[in-house]
Amino acid sequence: TDEIAVGLAPGLVVGEVHLRLRAEAFPAVVRLVCTDGAGGRFAAQTVMAPTDGWVEVDVHAGDFHSVYVGDTAPPRRIRTLILEDLTGVVTTDRGANVIRVDDVTLRE
Repeated sequence: TDEIAVGLAPGLVVGEVHLRLRAEAFPAVVRLVCTDGAGGRFAAQTVMAPTDGWVEVDVHAGDFHSVYVGDTAPPRRIRTLILEDLTGVVTTDRGANVIRVDDVTLRE
């Protein structure tokens, strides 16, 4: 998988993430992941980024679920946001593919 991460300022409270996605060569399967600074890693549902337009993505803090089996605790605080490209893992598409990200908004 490929990923791009953005660290957030300590004390910043994020309750919702909004962004728009679009892929260039073939549709991309991505998901937003966050870390909480205490070793927790949490993922939202996967999203398909199309090649023929933009997809709007809205993820609330409660939409993130632990990636660790048996851990049901929600993230304490979002310290890092990660856009993870899962296309090569869940599809047969391979090769260079630009995933465009636009209109990123973080809300309390």
